[in-house]
Amino acid sequence: MATAFGVALVDAIKNKEIVVNFQGVTLGDSWVDPISFVNAWPDYLLATSEIDNVGYSKAMTAVDKCAQAVAQGQWKLATQLWGDVENVITSVSDFVDWYNILNRNGGDFRTLQEKLLKLEASLADPLDTLMNGPIRKSWELFRRR
Repeated sequence: MATAFGVALVDAIKNKEIVVNFQGVTLGDSWVDPISFVNAWPDYLLATSEIDNVGYSKAMTAVDKCAQAVAQGQWKLATQLWGDVENVITSVSDFVDWYNILNRNGGDFRTLQEKLLKLEASLADPLDTLMNGPIRKSWELFRRR
C-alpha cells in the first residue's frame, strides 16, 4: 500500500496539487512484488560469493518454477514454490539467511510456509481483496511505465 501511496503522492506533486519535500517511502515487509524479490536472491548471493555458479543455477531453476506459478495465477502453488526457493538457497549456501547474509541459522523455513498457507486458507481478508484487486492493477500499470 505504501508504494501505491508514494506513486499517488508523486503524481500529485508533479501536478502541483500538493507541495511537499517528498523523499521516499519506507517499506516494512515489502512483499509487494514477490517475484522481483525471489528473483533477486540468487543474483545477490552470487554477487556476494555466498553461492557458486552451480548453486546459482539450482536456485534460478527453483525461482523460474515459482515465477511460472505466479504468471499463471496459481498463488497457493507459488507460495509452496517460494518455500522451495528458500530451501534450495539454504542448501546451496551453507545455510545463509537470505534476509541477513551475516547469519547462518541452518533452519528449515518450511514451518513458516505451512503457517502462511494455513492462514491463507482460513481467512477471507478484506485487505487481501483490496491489495490483490485495485492496488495490484494500479501497481501493474505503474510497472509498465
